[in-house]
Amino acid sequence: MKIEPHPWHEIGEVGLGPDGKLLMPEPGHGPGIYRFRLTSGESPSVYIGESEDMGRRFRQYRNPEPSQRTNIRISKWMHRQVDAGRTLYVAVVTEAVLRVGDSQEPLDLERRTSRLLVEERLLGEAREAGAAAVENVN
Repeated sequence: MKIEPHPWHEIGEVGLGPDGKLLMPEPGHGPGIYRFRLTSGESPSVYIGESEDMGRRFRQYRNPEPSQRTNIRISKWMHRQVDAGRTLYVAVVTEAVLRVGDSQEPLDLERRTSRLLVEERLLGEAREAGAAAVENVN
């Protein structure tokens, strides 16, 4: 059995607006896995997450609520990177398949369990590719 995500689709970069808030590329409204990738600076790193509605999740990073600890932490991380002049690239995966032998079935990313399986697979790939830091676990 093997989880096979479709390739990452680059959608843009994170910036800062005149109000000092994060400007995020539009990921669309629907389920998927997303990646914030920092390639410049002393330690290239990534953050990989999943959401049933990526557009809503990106808005939560822009305006995190006090109870959203992860959103606050990642929002601060993104602010630090962009303030320092580094570039954060954003990519999404919206499809994946489950392969068993010679057969394959599409994974329903509306289901959280499917998204978590794909997210774990992509986190493993990031570690294997040598990301200096995987922000999910730091």
